[in-house]
Amino acid sequence: MAAVDPDWNPGQLGWTVDWQRHWAGLTTLLAAGGTLDEITPGVTYQGDDIGRWLARQVREWARLNPEQQQHRLDELGVHGPRKPQHEDRGRKRAQHPVQKPASAA
Repeated sequence: MAAVDPDWNPGQLGWTVDWQRHWAGLTTLLAAGGTLDEITPGVTYQGDDIGRWLARQVREWARLNPEQQQHRLDELGVHGPRKPQHEDRGRKRAQHPVQKPASAA
């Protein structure tokens, strides 16, 4: 069976039939012209809430296996949560030292 359809047994791949069905729904919605920005919670395909599922995949990205991340979702443009931008800790200090007013001395 694997020679005919490599996805026929998602359990061997490391995910559930439910995950596979939602992923297939997402690919169908995207192939029909939908965009990731449009697929929000409440957007369904054949009764499955694909938008809610998609939000959960992004939120729980670290729990997915590399095949799910890199060869399933990443290829559709889905990526894990973005890391917050930290302020540059090596900021330049002021060119002039701060001077206390003469009255504070």
